[in-house]
Amino acid sequence: MTQTEKRMNIEKTKDEMISIYDENDNYVGKDSRINMRKNNLIHRCTTILIINEKNEILVQTRALTKEYCPGYLSAVSGGIVCEGETVEQNAYKELDEELNIDLNKSKHKLQFIRKYFYEEKNICKVWIYEFYVRITDEESKSIKFKDHEVSHIDWYTKEELLKIFENPESKITSAGKELIKMLADTNII
Repeated sequence: MTQTEKRMNIEKTKDEMISIYDENDNYVGKDSRINMRKNNLIHRCTTILIINEKNEILVQTRALTKEYCPGYLSAVSGGIVCEGETVEQNAYKELDEELNIDLNKSKHKLQFIRKYFYEEKNICKVWIYEFYVRITDEESKSIKFKDHEVSHIDWYTKEELLKIFENPESKITSAGKELIKMLADTNII
């Protein structure tokens, strides 16, 4: 997979301010999202693993308009943390915007897993904050693609996903793939 296949035209990037961080996850200022992409500045993002009552994992197909990994499968939802926003606020916002899941109205809450630094040469440098949430069947049925960042969803078991990962031709984002592998031997999934 070439780097150009992973990133779309950044000139179509959203016009928003992004919090910028250093190698130790210390806040150093803000910049526009397009400058963050052009200059590969360190930022934060959230990833949220969504698990239904059957213990299946939501896997989304990213829209072709996404600037990073368009058309790829992703076993997580989430997004880039904007200026003035906490990682928790971002996670709640992204679930609502991407999938119409409003955790403010749910009995289920986000569960923090970990944070780590991820770098993909010439593409991104990011502090990733990982969460998971279990949702009800009713919440699963209310999923809608509100902001057109997701083109399709499916539900997979952990075992089905691990088989997909074995195929070197699979186009799947790194964050979700690594999270599933890390959690494979836990009772979370």
